[in-house]
Amino acid sequence: MLGRRSPQMSFADVDQWWKSIAKNSIWQSIRTWSEAALNDDCFTHWYSNLGRHSVPPSFIIMLMAIQLRQGWSDQEAVDAAQFDDRVKYALGLSRSPEIHCDRSTLCKYRGRFLEIDLDRSLLRHSLEGAATHGLLSNESDIVDSFMVAGAAARQGTLTLIRSAIQQVLRQAKREGLPSPDLHRADYDQKKRPAINWNDRDARAGLLQELVEDADTCRVFYAKDQHPGSEELEQCLKLLNLVATQDVTKDESGTVSITQGTAPDRIISIVDTEMRHGHKTSSAKFDGYKAHIAVQNVAPSEGARLITGVEVTGGNVADGNVAKPLLQERKELTGSMPHEVMGDTAYGSPGVRENIKEVAPDINVTAPVPPSNNRCDLFPKTDFAIDTENHTVTCPAG
Repeated sequence: MLGRRSPQMSFADVDQWWKSIAKNSIWQSIRTWSEAALNDDCFTHWYSNLGRHSVPPSFIIMLMAIQLRQGWSDQEAVDAAQFDDRVKYALGLSRSPEIHCDRSTLCKYRGRFLEIDLDRSLLRHSLEGAATHGLLSNESDIVDSFMVAGAAARQGTLTLIRSAIQQVLRQAKREGLPSPDLHRADYDQKKRPAINWNDRDARAGLLQELVEDADTCRVFYAKDQHPGSEELEQCLKLLNLVATQDVTKDESGTVSITQGTAPDRIISIVDTEMRHGHKTSSAKFDGYKAHIAVQNVAPSEGARLITGVEVTGGNVADGNVAKPLLQERKELTGSMPHEVMGDTAYGSPGVRENIKEVAPDINVTAPVPPSNNRCDLFPKTDFAIDTENHTVTCPAG
């Protein structure tokens, strides 16, 4: 049954402990927003009229918002809901909380919310409310991105290929399909293969066996041999990607690790969408980029509302997302800003042209990226450009 939040206090609240929490704090803001924007009855269709009451969906939504802001793990979040008075107040709980949640419940709800795109719906609802109260401005937006670390661990080439083979074999077993004859017989084991990992030849031999086993699986489970389900087909596609992205095969069939990194390299079987990324040459990470558009207003003049959000792999350049980010902004708010501001990632001619395709009248304010002078030529910024006389003067005169 659907559980609902209740504002009822208990004997633990007779000292009015919540008065010590600042009225202009984030905890007050979260509580105020949730009381105005969240309603458990919107989730009635998820539940039966029989059984125990669930954890209220609104409680989970607020706890997830707090968790993201604080950077907590699932366990840290549920502990805070139980023991931190500020979090209890933001969640609308009594000091002796009547709602209890464990981390598995938090994880399951998060999955369901992602399936129904709840985050986008809540953002749209909040922006509609802001527009109603005159808080949404179309004067100017700032666009930028920030790094989001992936939850899965980065895996090496050998682990990627072996894990992908294991996925194929498990799915084939579920569908009652036979197993092919493979070089290795340890794919049913979780532990690493028993080789001398410090021996280069041993690692090369393992790579050879894994790639040949991957080829065997792809041929054996081809549609004209042992046709399987769509799930098996997806597993085979993933296996093909990870078995070829880092591997070079010579004319004799001997394989080796390719020098360098594939442009769109898969780095984890657990999370196939996370990528290598970097914000600067030194700030590198594995995961995603969150691209956002924010109202360009001073805090004293109004709310700096997020007006658009896009998420990509960590290897996607900021400028490539400017166009879809503004399209998302229009879908959420129904309008475009008169001006968009960004750093050099948004200042190249190509990015400006893409932005103009969705917003022809928009003014793009972003510095031109510095020249990448790899050929010992004069950079463009060294030329003297006279727009009145229509002349361009070379630095050499």
